[in-house]
Amino acid sequence: MKIFFKTVLFTIVLPLSLLSANTAALNQLTGSGMDEGEAIALTNALRGELTRTGSFEMMERSQINEILAEQGFQLSGACADDACVVEMGQLLAVQSMFMGHVGKVGQTYSVSVRQIDVESGRVIKDVTANHRGDIDDVLTDVLPSVARQLAGLEKPAIMKQRRAWLLVAGVILAGAAIPATLYLTRESESEGGNMIEVEW
Repeated sequence: MKIFFKTVLFTIVLPLSLLSANTAALNQLTGSGMDEGEAIALTNALRGELTRTGSFEMMERSQINEILAEQGFQLSGACADDACVVEMGQLLAVQSMFMGHVGKVGQTYSVSVRQIDVESGRVIKDVTANHRGDIDDVLTDVLPSVARQLAGLEKPAIMKQRRAWLLVAGVILAGAAIPATLYLTRESESEGGNMIEVEW
């Protein structure tokens, strides 16, 4: 009886774990202020980072090209609009499609990536990250952060900044409370009145 129960449990759990994987594909990132080779390198790096999150089962670029060629899908460059990306996702039979843009203005890089639900055609998530510095930092720091945000494993940078300011404000208030407590205590002792105690 125990053996039968374990067999049934394994049979039920295994398919559920397979179904939980979010199959996805990344469209070629468009780029401005950089050459095509850099845009391709950033696309490949982002695909790898999305895979490393463990939240998406990403298709390789070679698989994408092969399937689209078999389906007769004419793709000159990258899809620039949601409708084209959704059509591509339907041909690839994936649940989600990622599309985005990387731009460079001066010394600042801007990375914007959207996750689109293929079935409904709506945008699920839209993540933008800006970085002033080298493209090396975009590869090693910005893209991993963008991938984790898309996977829901990391808060946007603005949320981190708000937490940091709250922490600083808390420290300042805590520092101000100590001299205030000492002042009130000394005043009450000098006047012989009731001492006010402030706990922190």
